[in-house]
Amino acid sequence: MGPSGEEAADRADIAVIGTGPAGCAAAIAAAAEPGGRSVLLIGPEATPGDRPGESLSPGGTVELRARGLSALLDGGVHRPAHAGYAAGGAAL
Repeated sequence: MGPSGEEAADRADIAVIGTGPAGCAAAIAAAAEPGGRSVLLIGPEATPGDRPGESLSPGGTVELRARGLSALLDGGVHRPAHAGYAAGGAAL
């Protein structure tokens, strides 16, 4: 088992708050810098089941694949949505 949250925070060079696509990309970029910084990625506690309201645009999928995260997208947890609609406040 790894270090506790407090121990990990004491050891990390950088803390990234947010485990969405942007937070994960920031953590990957920081860890990939010359010298390989240690990164603590902070997010909500995992809960089973779907998380309604979360989505990832096709452009986000491209970015995650470009960062070597295809296995996460292809592992069966991520269900692709091939269409989206935004009303911008207009009645549907």
